[in-house]
This record gives sequence, C-alpha cells and structure tokens, in this order.
Amino acid sequence: MSSLPSRCARTLFCRSPWLAIALAVLLLSTVRVDASNREHTISAAALIREVAAVYGEHKPQVVTLQRTITDSTPNQRMYFVELRGHFRKGKLTARYLLFSALAKRWYVWGVVGENGQHHPVWIVDVLPRPNSS
Repeated sequence: MSSLPSRCARTLFCRSPWLAIALAVLLLSTVRVDASNREHTISAAALIREVAAVYGEHKPQVVTLQRTITDSTPNQRMYFVELRGHFRKGKLTARYLLFSALAKRWYVWGVVGENGQHHPVWIVDVLPRPNSS
C-alpha cells in the first residue's frame, strides 16, 4: 500500500480496483439501456398527427404539450396534449381535442373533444390504434 501515491491511497477506488470496474460496468449498462429506451419513443409530433387524423384534422395546432411520467409503477414517459382544430367524430364536431398518451407504445386514453367554450362534446376512454395503410 505504501507504493501508492498518497492521494490515491485515500480513495476507495484505488484500494479496491474491482469496485471501480463494477461501478464502470454499471454506469455503462445504464447509459446503454437509456439510449435504447430513446430509440423506441414515439415522438410527440408523430403521435399528435396520428391522433388528430383519426378525428379528421390534418394540421392541428398544439395548445399544450406536456411531457411527464405516469403515476403507476413502473413509471413510463407520457404526454398530455391539447390541440386546436376542426375535429369530427361521426356527426359531432369539436374545436379542441385533449388526450393522454404513452411515449413508448401506442396507448392513448382520456380523449375529449370540446367545443369552442371548452364544454365536452365526446369522451373516448381508450383510442384503438388506427389501421396503418
């Protein structure tokens, strides 16, 4: 131990090189997992386009876009979205569309169409994924 420089001798990593290696492996695996998680995230813009298109609007205006995480465990990245446009569900029309969505996979819920005075016109519990054509 006397051959180590005095500053190095006082640190835990110089005394236990295996601890330093284990910490480095742990940090690298965390970075790799985090990078792989980002690869599968649905962008907010793509999600907004797809949900708005279900209701006949192809150029919605984003009023609110909030990125957050779910309350349930495991916490997942999600979006709260409010759009302005001309939305249709059958014969019903709405000026605003509000919804929540997961960022990692298609799961859109709490879809609310509102009129110009922000009164609900329709509510959809869970929006099925539209058919890709």
